[in-house]
Amino acid sequence: MAPARIAGVAMWMSGYVHGKAGNTMVDTEKSHANAEKIAAYCKSNADATLASAVGAVFK
Repeated sequence: MAPARIAGVAMWMSGYVHGKAGNTMVDTEKSHANAEKIAAYCKSNADATLASAVGAVFK
């Protein structure tokens, strides 16, 4: 998947998780950094699901 698409999916997932938690604020710098962490995790753990990657990155 292209890096821009990976970042977009990771930021969407972050928004979803934060929205479910009632946090509607968007910190674009933090979101970008978190997207990069999730992308790196997924590259290193190709069999992981996106949900498990988010869980592992944000323990």
